[in-house]
Amino acid sequence: MSEPLLFANVGWMNRYEGEFEDDPTLGSHGWLKGHKWGHEAWNFKPSRGKVYGYVPARSNKINLNKLGADARDESLDGVTFIFIAREPRSKEARIVGWHRNATVYRVAGSLTLRRAPGVEVNYQIVANELNATLLPTVQRTFRIPTAKVPGNLG
Repeated sequence: MSEPLLFANVGWMNRYEGEFEDDPTLGSHGWLKGHKWGHEAWNFKPSRGKVYGYVPARSNKINLNKLGADARDESLDGVTFIFIAREPRSKEARIVGWHRNATVYRVAGSLTLRRAPGVEVNYQIVANELNATLLPTVQRTFRIPTAKVPGNLG
């Protein structure tokens, strides 16, 4: 059996290494309407050998049962978590990077890290930093169809 895949929409950034004036989080999810950076800003910045993934969501839960977990499981190991974001010029959803062999937690806030003064981020994904791949912006060419039609994501 192949490893489970999970996709998440995040805001677009160049580096995902934190809050930098030259790298705001661009997107349309609710938080970004009033803030320059989203909590996904650190999704590819290692901390103690790990990378942590934040998922902006309407719900604070991920249905792990659809990935093969038991209803009692609070987390699932061995997941490839793929981050997609809308490229600012074309507005097309593209793969920006992934965390392989990640542990995904059912509930947001299972992992909390202080990322900047006064900024704590609640994460649901953790992986070894060696299993994280962030594509350079020029290599973010794989489009993800998101129109609400059968066969598309979303």
